Amino acid sequence: MKKTKQPIYKVIVNDMIKNIDDGKWQKGKSIPPINDLVNMYPASRMTVLKAMHLLEEEGYVTVEYGRGTIVRNELPRKRIGILCGDNIFSIPPPLFPLAICNGLSAMLIEEFYQPNFYMMQEHMRDSTPYPNQSLALDIKRENLKGLILVSTDPLPALCKELMEKKIPIVDVGGNEDLKHHITMNEGHFISESISFLSSKKIKSAAFMTGSTIMFRKFTDACAENNIKCIWKETRGNDSSVVSFQSPIPEADGYNYFNTLWDAYLEKPQVLLISDDIMAKGAAQAISARGIKVPEDLIVISVTNSGIPLFYPIPVIRYEYDTKKIISTACKLLFDQITGKNPESPAPINGKFKYK
Repeated sequence: MKKTKQPIYKVIVNDMIKNIDDGKWQKGKSIPPINDLVNMYPASRMTVLKAMHLLEEEGYVTVEYGRGTIVRNELPRKRIGILCGDNIFSIPPPLFPLAICNGLSAMLIEEFYQPNFYMMQEHMRDSTPYPNQSLALDIKRENLKGLILVSTDPLPALCKELMEKKIPIVDVGGNEDLKHHITMNEGHFISESISFLSSKKIKSAAFMTGSTIMFRKFTDACAENNIKCIWKETRGNDSSVVSFQSPIPEADGYNYFNTLWDAYLEKPQVLLISDDIMAKGAAQAISARGIKVPEDLIVISVTNSGIPLFYPIPVIRYEYDTKKIISTACKLLFDQITGKNPESPAPINGKFKYK
């Protein structure tokens, strides 16, 4: 056996599991007797027995009187963790992370893995690399074959810990410094939108977003294409306009639009919105004000496929393929689990849906 920092009984268990996975120890058949196992592994009889007990506890074998230790016909699923924000249980829940988590869970089960959910616990963020006590215990006990982060804030301490323990990790969302991550191509949304505005000879536009980086990219693109950017970003540290943050994204969009609409006398021809739930709130504000769409204002919003949202006004959708995001995340994780060293895919592009 190779030298490792793991306890010797754990190394033996992992080798036994490999024998089962490879079919060397067949389902429904007995594994070698204890005397043969002691000769097979350079460890004491007590250590080998401890490994056998752990193998039974994890559900790989069962002890049958008169037959010995038998490999189970139904083997346990290997656990994959999914870490997401605890706001996934809020009312209403954040629909994109919820759809991603549900899709990941279904695909993991199809591939004979056991998905295990962990919620972010903010009080643990600064005191430990682990933002969840159950996650900390599962990592310590080496119960995870991998971990997927979904729409979490950057967690460099956790990611560093997992990499040191050689636990495969994939991020969907905020941890862009992580090697294996999946992001949406925000620049593509802006460039495609600018192309659309130019083709329609639009002279003025506005952008609602919570991302300062996206807002700067938008204003730069407008300047390069002689399109006037009407509204300033209001969710940063600019004290010249009202700044706010609602705990409910839909209400946030409603208030955000009303604040901007009232703050500036000049109105845009086109409004871009970087979030579908924010867009729903903004659409309600637009409808309540009696603004005619698309005659008085054209509205373009980022959306996600498979997430049904009703807008009371016509909205041009720039749509990300949720299923593609899920399948890409799983493939990236499975490649790592099977010993490959994949590169992160290019940021995923969306596409316009005009109907």
